[in-house]
Amino acid sequence: MPRSYSNQSRRAAAERTRGRIVAAARRILRSRRGISEFTIDAVAREAKVARMTVYNAFRSKSRLLEAIFDDIARSGLPEVFPSSGNDAFEAIDSCLAAFAHFWESERLSIRRLRALAVLDREIGAAIAERENRRWEVTLELAARLVEERGAAIPRDRIDHFHIAASFECYDRLRIMGRTAEEAAQEIRSLCHRALGICGSKGCR
Repeated sequence: MPRSYSNQSRRAAAERTRGRIVAAARRILRSRRGISEFTIDAVAREAKVARMTVYNAFRSKSRLLEAIFDDIARSGLPEVFPSSGNDAFEAIDSCLAAFAHFWESERLSIRRLRALAVLDREIGAAIAERENRRWEVTLELAARLVEERGAAIPRDRIDHFHIAASFECYDRLRIMGRTAEEAAQEIRSLCHRALGICGSKGCR
């Protein structure tokens, strides 16, 4: 029993350390410091731990990045993804609303990570993996729409839907002066047109 308690205590301490490191990394991403300062050394200093502690906690920079992405998603992406009971149109709009909320709440961090991806292969690979997952969501939503309407959607329209529902599209609209609400509405309109559902109950 004492040994079990000791193991649990060590695991809890390790999780707290991991949490401090991830929180430190996210503070750097949100700070006014340049993106070139996002390094393992900088994260260690911000978390007030040794450099080796970061490596011992995550084993590699790519695993640290995965933990950062997961933490950003947990804090910024609401649980509004549709259940299987929703129709395809409701599913599409629920997902678009979720992503718009996520992009707005974590806009600076996401933008900086994507900028870093140009210079850092590991960050680029981590972002590519996340984009692959978003592509799977795109395909699932398109498949549900096809099943309900009984008509195929051309591949180029699915591609346009995926592009319109991207962070880059949302961020560009915000840079051009749209409010968060306006950008979300415009993204939704672009996606509706891409999927050919304007004129249905979806185009409000």
